[in-house]
Amino acid sequence: MNRMCGECGKPNNRAESAKWCSKKCSKRVEHRLRRERLNALKPPRPPRPPREPKLPAVNLGDCRLCGASLLGLNPARKYCSDEHARRAHYEYEKRHRSEYVIAHYAVTYCVKKGWLKPSPTCDHCGSTVGRSTGRMSAHHEDYSRPLEVIWLCNPCHVRHHPGARTDYPTPTKKATKNAMLRLKST
Repeated sequence: MNRMCGECGKPNNRAESAKWCSKKCSKRVEHRLRRERLNALKPPRPPRPPREPKLPAVNLGDCRLCGASLLGLNPARKYCSDEHARRAHYEYEKRHRSEYVIAHYAVTYCVKKGWLKPSPTCDHCGSTVGRSTGRMSAHHEDYSRPLEVIWLCNPCHVRHHPGARTDYPTPTKKATKNAMLRLKST
C-alpha cells in the first residue's frame, strides 16, 4: 500500500498513523492551521478600491525660453535643457539685481582671482591704514563700470558717503540678497 503525504504529495514511509512524510511537513501544516484559526478571529478587510489607470504623459507646457514642448520630461522642469535654464537664470539675475550688488561682486571676485590688486595706500589722503583689518575699501564712482574703483581708507570712504552707516559688514552673498529683498518689499 503506497501512502502519500497529505502536505507535499511525496510517498509516506512513516508509521501507519502518520499523516505526513516528515516533521517538516507536520510543522508546516500546524503553522498553516494556526494561521487560519487566527485569521478567522480577525474582522474581514474592507475591499480595496480599484486602482486608477496610469495616465499618459501630460504636456506640462513649453520651455519658457524657446517654447519647445516639455512632454515626457520631469514635471518640475520649466526649460527644455540645462543650457536654457542657465541662460534664463542669467537673464533674471541681470534684470533683478542692482548695479550696486553686481559691482561689489565683480570687485570681490577679481580681487580673489588676483586680477585686481588693492592699493596699499588711500587714493585720497595717501594713508596706509585701512579699516581695522588694515585693508583699503573699493569705492565705485559709477556702478555701471564695476572694475573702475578708487581705493580709500575707512575715514575717506565715510566722507564720500555722507549720512551713510559706517558699521556695514563686508558684503556677503546672503547679506546682499537679504538687503535686496528688504529694498524690494518697501
